[in-house]
Amino acid sequence: MGPNILRKPIIITSQSDADKLSGCLEIFGDILLQGDSLTIITLNSVRTIYGSLTAESCSQLSKISAPALQSIESTFSLSDLPALTELEFPVLGNVVFSRRLKNLNWDALPRLENLVFNSSVYADNITISNTGLARIDFLSFRGYIGGQSYTDTVRIINNPLLNKVDLRNITGIKLLEITNNGRFLNIDLPALVLAGTVIFGNAVNISVPSLSRVSNSLLLSDNKSGVFSAPDLTQIGYQTETQGNLTVSGNWWVDFSAPQLQTVRGSLRVQDNPKLQTLFLPRLNRLGYAADNQLNVSNNSAMYSVYLPDLRVITYASVTGNFSR
Repeated sequence: MGPNILRKPIIITSQSDADKLSGCLEIFGDILLQGDSLTIITLNSVRTIYGSLTAESCSQLSKISAPALQSIESTFSLSDLPALTELEFPVLGNVVFSRRLKNLNWDALPRLENLVFNSSVYADNITISNTGLARIDFLSFRGYIGGQSYTDTVRIINNPLLNKVDLRNITGIKLLEITNNGRFLNIDLPALVLAGTVIFGNAVNISVPSLSRVSNSLLLSDNKSGVFSAPDLTQIGYQTETQGNLTVSGNWWVDFSAPQLQTVRGSLRVQDNPKLQTLFLPRLNRLGYAADNQLNVSNNSAMYSVYLPDLRVITYASVTGNFSR
Protein backbone atom coordinates (compact mmCIF):
# COMPACT_ATOMS: atom_id res chain seq x y z
CA MET A 1 0.00 0.00 0.00
CA GLY A 2 1.23 3.45 -0.85
CA PRO A 3 0.92 6.50 1.43
CA ASN A 4 -2.25 7.62 -0.38
CA ILE A 5 -4.16 4.38 0.31
CA LEU A 6 -5.65 3.21 3.59
CA ARG A 7 -7.05 -0.28 4.11
CA LYS A 8 -9.14 -0.33 7.28
CA PRO A 9 -12.47 0.92 8.61
CA ILE A 10 -12.47 4.47 9.96
CA ILE A 11 -14.52 5.87 12.85
CA ILE A 12 -14.68 9.67 12.99
CA THR A 13 -15.85 11.40 16.15
CA SER A 14 -14.22 14.81 15.56
CA GLN A 15 -12.73 16.99 12.83
CA SER A 16 -9.28 16.08 14.12
CA ASP A 17 -10.08 12.44 13.31
CA ALA A 18 -11.07 13.50 9.80
CA ASP A 19 -7.89 15.56 9.40
CA LYS A 20 -5.81 12.43 9.96
CA LEU A 21 -7.03 11.31 6.52
CA SER A 22 -5.39 14.31 4.80
CA GLY A 23 -3.38 13.09 1.85
CA CYS A 24 -5.25 9.78 1.74
CA LEU A 25 -6.97 9.38 -1.63
CA GLU A 26 -8.48 5.89 -1.34
CA ILE A 27 -10.12 4.14 1.60
CA PHE A 28 -10.51 0.35 1.37
CA GLY A 29 -13.10 0.08 4.12
CA ASP A 30 -16.04 1.91 5.68
CA ILE A 31 -16.14 5.40 7.15
CA LEU A 32 -18.49 5.93 10.10
CA LEU A 33 -19.31 9.37 11.50
CA GLN A 34 -20.64 9.18 15.03
CA GLY A 35 -20.85 11.11 18.27
CA ASP A 36 -22.84 14.04 19.64
CA SER A 37 -19.79 16.32 19.61
CA LEU A 38 -19.68 16.43 15.79
CA THR A 39 -20.94 19.70 14.27
CA ILE A 40 -19.28 20.16 10.87
CA ILE A 41 -17.19 17.43 9.22
CA THR A 42 -15.00 17.84 6.15
CA LEU A 43 -13.24 14.94 4.42
CA ASN A 44 -10.64 16.96 2.55
CA SER A 45 -8.67 14.67 0.27
CA VAL A 46 -10.51 11.34 0.00
CA ARG A 47 -11.49 10.56 -3.59
CA THR A 48 -12.76 6.99 -3.37
CA ILE A 49 -14.34 4.93 -0.61
CA TYR A 50 -14.32 1.21 -1.42
CA GLY A 51 -16.95 0.61 1.22
CA SER A 52 -19.69 2.66 2.88
CA LEU A 53 -20.00 6.20 4.20
CA THR A 54 -22.36 6.29 7.19
CA ALA A 55 -23.49 8.95 9.64
CA GLU A 56 -26.09 8.14 12.27
CA SER A 57 -27.40 9.49 15.56
CA CYS A 58 -25.16 12.59 15.61
CA SER A 59 -27.43 15.08 17.33
CA GLN A 60 -25.35 18.22 16.59
CA LEU A 61 -24.01 17.44 13.12
CA SER A 62 -25.13 20.24 10.77
CA LYS A 63 -22.91 19.83 7.69
CA ILE A 64 -20.97 17.09 5.92
CA SER A 65 -18.53 18.08 3.21
CA ALA A 66 -16.32 15.96 0.96
CA PRO A 67 -14.95 18.30 -1.72
CA ALA A 68 -12.81 15.66 -3.48
CA LEU A 69 -14.98 12.55 -3.09
CA GLN A 70 -15.85 11.07 -6.47
CA SER A 71 -17.02 7.54 -5.68
CA ILE A 72 -18.55 5.42 -2.91
CA GLU A 73 -18.69 1.75 -3.78
CA SER A 74 -21.22 0.36 -1.30
CA THR A 75 -23.68 2.46 0.74
CA PHE A 76 -24.16 6.15 1.48
CA SER A 77 -26.27 6.11 4.64
CA LEU A 78 -27.49 9.06 6.69
CA SER A 79 -29.97 8.52 9.52
CA ASP A 80 -31.25 10.24 12.64
CA LEU A 81 -29.39 13.51 12.12
CA PRO A 82 -31.82 16.14 13.46
CA ALA A 83 -29.49 19.13 12.99
CA LEU A 84 -28.17 18.30 9.50
CA THR A 85 -28.92 21.16 7.10
CA GLU A 86 -26.28 20.83 4.37
CA LEU A 87 -24.47 18.21 2.29
CA GLU A 88 -21.58 19.31 0.09
CA PHE A 89 -20.35 16.64 -2.34
CA PRO A 90 -19.53 18.67 -5.47
CA VAL A 91 -17.80 15.92 -7.49
CA LEU A 92 -19.50 12.74 -6.28
CA GLY A 93 -20.23 10.71 -9.42
CA ASN A 94 -18.04 12.99 -11.52
CA VAL A 95 -15.89 10.18 -12.96
CA VAL A 96 -17.29 8.54 -16.09
CA PHE A 97 -16.20 5.04 -15.09
CA SER A 98 -16.64 5.44 -11.34
CA ARG A 99 -18.45 2.68 -9.51
CA ARG A 100 -21.99 3.67 -8.74
CA LEU A 101 -23.44 3.33 -5.27
CA LYS A 102 -25.16 0.10 -4.38
CA ASN A 103 -27.40 1.88 -1.86
CA LEU A 104 -28.29 5.44 -0.98
CA ASN A 105 -30.31 5.48 2.25
CA TRP A 106 -31.29 8.79 3.85
CA ASP A 107 -33.82 8.86 6.69
CA ALA A 108 -34.81 11.15 9.56
CA LEU A 109 -33.05 14.28 8.32
CA PRO A 110 -35.83 16.80 9.05
CA ARG A 111 -33.75 19.98 8.53
CA LEU A 112 -31.84 18.89 5.43
CA GLU A 113 -32.50 21.53 2.77
CA ASN A 114 -29.23 22.42 1.06
CA LEU A 115 -27.45 20.04 -1.30
CA VAL A 116 -24.32 20.81 -3.27
CA PHE A 117 -24.06 18.08 -5.89
CA ASN A 118 -22.66 19.54 -9.09
CA SER A 119 -22.58 16.07 -10.61
CA SER A 120 -25.30 13.44 -10.72
CA VAL A 121 -25.35 10.68 -8.10
CA TYR A 122 -25.74 7.13 -9.41
CA ALA A 123 -27.19 4.35 -7.25
CA ASP A 124 -28.91 0.98 -7.61
CA ASN A 125 -31.21 1.29 -4.58
CA ILE A 126 -32.39 4.65 -3.28
CA THR A 127 -34.48 5.51 -0.24
CA ILE A 128 -35.02 9.13 0.77
CA SER A 129 -37.49 9.59 3.62
CA ASN A 130 -38.36 12.08 6.33
CA THR A 131 -36.11 14.89 5.09
CA GLY A 132 -36.57 18.65 4.68
CA LEU A 133 -35.77 18.61 0.96
CA ALA A 134 -37.93 20.73 -1.35
CA ARG A 135 -36.77 19.11 -4.60
CA ILE A 136 -34.93 16.00 -5.72
CA ASP A 137 -33.15 16.36 -9.04
CA PHE A 138 -29.59 15.29 -8.25
CA LEU A 139 -30.08 11.57 -8.92
CA SER A 140 -29.01 9.94 -12.15
CA PHE A 141 -29.25 6.42 -13.54
CA ARG A 142 -26.42 5.44 -15.79
CA GLY A 143 -26.92 2.31 -17.86
CA TYR A 144 -24.33 0.04 -19.38
CA ILE A 145 -26.26 -1.79 -22.11
CA GLY A 146 -27.59 -0.10 -25.21
CA GLY A 147 -27.52 3.29 -23.53
CA GLN A 148 -30.45 2.38 -21.29
CA SER A 149 -30.53 3.56 -17.68
CA TYR A 150 -31.84 0.97 -15.22
CA THR A 151 -31.97 0.78 -11.46
CA ASP A 152 -33.55 -1.52 -8.91
CA THR A 153 -35.42 0.57 -6.35
CA VAL A 154 -36.34 4.20 -5.76
CA ARG A 155 -38.46 5.03 -2.70
CA ILE A 156 -39.12 8.71 -1.95
CA ILE A 157 -41.55 8.88 0.96
CA ASN A 158 -42.66 11.11 3.83
CA ASN A 159 -40.76 14.26 2.85
CA PRO A 160 -43.27 16.94 3.88
CA LEU A 161 -41.67 19.89 2.03
CA LEU A 162 -40.89 18.04 -1.19
CA ASN A 163 -42.63 19.62 -4.19
CA LYS A 164 -40.51 18.48 -7.15
CA VAL A 165 -39.15 15.07 -8.14
CA ASP A 166 -37.27 15.02 -11.43
CA LEU A 167 -35.67 11.68 -12.33
CA ARG A 168 -34.75 12.86 -15.77
CA ASN A 169 -32.84 10.03 -17.43
CA ILE A 170 -34.13 6.83 -15.84
CA THR A 171 -35.52 4.42 -18.46
CA GLY A 172 -36.19 1.28 -16.40
CA ILE A 173 -36.82 0.39 -12.76
CA LYS A 174 -38.01 -2.59 -10.70
CA LEU A 175 -39.75 -0.70 -7.88
CA LEU A 176 -40.69 2.98 -7.86
CA GLU A 177 -42.56 4.45 -4.88
CA ILE A 178 -43.18 8.17 -4.44
CA THR A 179 -45.74 8.76 -1.70
CA ASN A 180 -46.71 11.05 1.19
CA ASN A 181 -44.52 14.00 0.29
CA GLY A 182 -45.27 17.75 -0.07
CA ARG A 183 -48.76 19.10 -0.76
CA PHE A 184 -47.87 20.39 -4.23
CA LEU A 185 -45.60 17.61 -5.44
CA ASN A 186 -44.93 17.35 -9.17
CA ILE A 187 -43.40 14.12 -10.46
CA ASP A 188 -41.59 14.15 -13.80
CA LEU A 189 -40.06 11.00 -15.33
CA PRO A 190 -39.77 11.87 -19.01
CA ALA A 191 -37.55 8.94 -20.06
CA LEU A 192 -39.11 6.07 -18.06
CA VAL A 193 -40.17 3.27 -20.44
CA LEU A 194 -40.32 0.05 -18.39
CA ALA A 195 -41.17 -0.51 -14.72
CA GLY A 196 -41.94 -3.37 -12.37
CA THR A 197 -44.11 -1.97 -9.57
CA VAL A 198 -45.08 1.71 -9.54
CA ILE A 199 -46.74 3.48 -6.59
CA PHE A 200 -47.65 7.17 -6.73
CA GLY A 201 -49.46 8.83 -3.84
CA ASN A 202 -50.23 12.33 -2.55
CA ALA A 203 -48.94 14.10 -5.64
CA VAL A 204 -50.49 16.78 -7.84
CA ASN A 205 -49.16 16.28 -11.35
CA ILE A 206 -47.62 12.98 -12.47
CA SER A 207 -45.96 12.81 -15.88
CA VAL A 208 -44.62 9.55 -17.35
CA PRO A 209 -44.90 10.33 -21.07
CA SER A 210 -42.72 7.45 -22.32
CA LEU A 211 -43.89 4.68 -19.97
CA SER A 212 -45.10 1.76 -22.10
CA ARG A 213 -45.20 -1.26 -19.77
CA VAL A 214 -45.58 -1.94 -16.07
CA SER A 215 -44.73 -5.60 -15.51
CA ASN A 216 -46.25 -5.90 -12.04
CA SER A 217 -48.77 -3.35 -10.77
CA LEU A 218 -49.57 0.34 -10.93
CA LEU A 219 -51.10 1.95 -7.81
CA LEU A 220 -52.34 5.54 -7.87
CA SER A 221 -53.78 6.63 -4.53
CA ASP A 222 -54.70 9.82 -2.69
CA ASN A 223 -53.33 12.15 -5.34
CA LYS A 224 -54.50 15.77 -5.39
CA SER A 225 -56.43 17.60 -8.09
CA GLY A 226 -54.07 17.66 -11.04
CA VAL A 227 -53.15 15.41 -13.95
CA PHE A 228 -51.90 11.86 -14.46
CA SER A 229 -50.30 11.61 -17.89
CA ALA A 230 -49.19 8.26 -19.36
CA PRO A 231 -50.02 8.59 -23.07
CA ASP A 232 -47.87 5.63 -24.21
CA LEU A 233 -48.83 3.06 -21.54
CA THR A 234 -49.98 -0.13 -23.32
CA GLN A 235 -49.65 -3.00 -20.83
CA ILE A 236 -49.87 -3.68 -17.10
CA GLY A 237 -48.74 -7.15 -16.02
CA TYR A 238 -46.38 -9.59 -17.63
CA GLN A 239 -46.44 -13.41 -17.77
CA THR A 240 -47.40 -14.24 -14.16
CA GLU A 241 -51.17 -14.35 -13.86
CA THR A 242 -51.30 -12.88 -10.36
CA GLN A 243 -49.48 -9.75 -11.45
CA GLY A 244 -50.80 -6.78 -13.29
CA ASN A 245 -53.25 -4.77 -11.20
CA LEU A 246 -54.21 -1.19 -11.97
CA THR A 247 -55.63 0.58 -8.91
CA VAL A 248 -56.93 4.15 -8.95
CA SER A 249 -58.16 4.97 -5.44
CA GLY A 250 -58.83 8.02 -3.32
CA ASN A 251 -57.62 10.53 -5.92
CA TRP A 252 -59.08 13.99 -6.56
CA TRP A 253 -58.70 13.92 -10.33
CA VAL A 254 -61.63 14.85 -12.54
CA ASP A 255 -60.63 12.53 -15.39
CA PHE A 256 -58.57 9.38 -15.70
CA SER A 257 -57.37 8.20 -19.09
CA ALA A 258 -54.79 5.89 -20.58
CA PRO A 259 -55.46 6.21 -24.30
CA GLN A 260 -53.11 3.42 -25.47
CA LEU A 261 -53.65 0.89 -22.67
CA GLN A 262 -54.64 -2.47 -24.17
CA THR A 263 -54.00 -5.11 -21.49
CA VAL A 264 -54.36 -5.34 -17.72
CA ARG A 265 -53.43 -8.89 -16.72
CA GLY A 266 -54.82 -8.56 -13.20
CA SER A 267 -57.65 -6.44 -11.83
CA LEU A 268 -58.75 -2.91 -12.63
CA ARG A 269 -60.08 -1.10 -9.58
CA VAL A 270 -61.31 2.48 -9.73
CA GLN A 271 -62.75 3.27 -6.31
CA ASP A 272 -63.38 6.10 -3.87
CA ASN A 273 -62.36 8.96 -6.16
CA PRO A 274 -64.79 11.72 -5.07
CA LYS A 275 -64.33 14.08 -8.04
CA LEU A 276 -63.71 11.58 -10.81
CA GLN A 277 -66.18 12.12 -13.64
CA THR A 278 -64.82 10.07 -16.54
CA LEU A 279 -62.87 6.85 -17.03
CA PHE A 280 -61.46 6.76 -20.56
CA LEU A 281 -59.69 3.58 -21.72
CA PRO A 282 -60.58 3.40 -25.41
CA ARG A 283 -58.18 0.58 -26.39
CA LEU A 284 -58.41 -1.72 -23.37
CA ASN A 285 -59.40 -5.13 -24.75
CA ARG A 286 -58.12 -7.67 -22.23
CA LEU A 287 -58.67 -7.61 -18.47
CA GLY A 288 -57.78 -10.43 -16.08
CA TYR A 289 -56.09 -13.78 -16.61
CA ALA A 290 -57.06 -15.44 -13.31
CA ALA A 291 -60.42 -16.37 -11.79
CA ASP A 292 -60.25 -13.69 -9.09
CA ASN A 293 -59.35 -10.82 -11.41
CA GLN A 294 -62.04 -8.18 -11.73
CA LEU A 295 -63.24 -4.85 -12.99
CA ASN A 296 -64.50 -2.82 -10.05
CA VAL A 297 -65.65 0.76 -10.56
CA SER A 298 -67.41 1.99 -7.42
CA ASN A 299 -67.85 4.81 -4.90
CA ASN A 300 -66.92 7.51 -7.38
CA SER A 301 -69.72 9.91 -6.52
CA ALA A 302 -69.20 12.33 -9.44
CA MET A 303 -68.68 9.72 -12.16
CA TYR A 304 -70.98 9.82 -15.16
CA SER A 305 -68.95 8.25 -17.99
CA VAL A 306 -67.04 4.97 -18.34
CA TYR A 307 -65.64 4.44 -21.83
CA LEU A 308 -64.33 0.91 -22.54
CA PRO A 309 -65.46 0.26 -26.11
CA ASP A 310 -62.92 -2.46 -26.98
CA LEU A 311 -63.12 -4.54 -23.80
CA ARG A 312 -63.78 -8.15 -24.84
CA VAL A 313 -62.23 -10.50 -22.28
CA ILE A 314 -63.15 -10.07 -18.65
CA THR A 315 -63.61 -12.42 -15.66
CA TYR A 316 -65.85 -10.36 -13.36
CA ALA A 317 -67.27 -6.83 -13.54
CA SER A 318 -68.97 -4.50 -11.08
CA VAL A 319 -69.60 -0.96 -12.30
CA THR A 320 -71.75 1.48 -10.35
CA GLY A 321 -72.46 5.18 -10.79
CA ASN A 322 -74.75 7.75 -12.37
CA PHE A 323 -73.76 7.16 -15.95
CA SER A 324 -74.80 8.99 -19.08
CA ARG A 325 -72.79 6.62 -21.32
